Amino acid sequence: MAIFGNNREQETGEDLSFLEAMAGDGLEALDKIKSSGPRFLSITADLSKPVKAGIAKLGEWYVSGGSDSLGKSIEVIPLGAKLVWVQTDKSGNFVRRGDVGGFEVKVSYNDKGYERMNDPVTGDNVNELILVALLIVGAEHLGPVLYECRIGSKKVCNDWVVLMRAQTLPSGKRAPPYAKKWRLDIEQFASKSKPGTMYYALGRVTPLGYVSDKQLFADCVMPAVDKQRQLMLTSADRLALEERDIDPGTQAVDRASLR
Repeated sequence: MAIFGNNREQETGEDLSFLEAMAGDGLEALDKIKSSGPRFLSITADLSKPVKAGIAKLGEWYVSGGSDSLGKSIEVIPLGAKLVWVQTDKSGNFVRRGDVGGFEVKVSYNDKGYERMNDPVTGDNVNELILVALLIVGAEHLGPVLYECRIGSKKVCNDWVVLMRAQTLPSGKRAPPYAKKWRLDIEQFASKSKPGTMYYALGRVTPLGYVSDKQLFADCVMPAVDKQRQLMLTSADRLALEERDIDPGTQAVDRASLR
């Protein structure tokens, strides 16, 4: 009898009547235990917990859940990506995340003609963002983590998605997103909305070639690919505000560029 990635047992013809007699036993306590939320990759900000605790410096990669600082440059293997709607309150605090079209919004347009979405009851901002599932090279023990592309890295993330979508295998066939490794570099930028202030964001994405290590692929990449599909589900895609680094603003992603 073997267990597969979908948690279903292979039918072998064995007599399991002794287990059938115990169906449901011991599950009452297990059902009360909530599954842990996904880990998020983020860039440390002034008031983020890692900076205040001295675990990381301002403008460094950090994974929620207590990991050490990963520095300003990391190598990753993208596992998948999707567009999501993210609701934030007036202070920029995370409220909820869902599939595109997954909840009601009020659509309006600003004086420049750009679309703006808000919660029809609270008036909270709702933004369409790219959510990427990643495996961090050298920190594979963290498993798949989620990176939510924010306003400061909008163009870089759009370009990255385009490159992932266009990548091919040596045979010329289209490659899955996890076929190649990439380097993500944090850079500092001048704020357009707040003159005289600076902020850190994903500034450069560099392709590093194919994932050629078969052992790494079998032991880490493929299990992570299976798990990220579950992480991408809206029902599992939740994380408490205090465990996340909240960026001060978001902006809708250009949908047409992702088609």
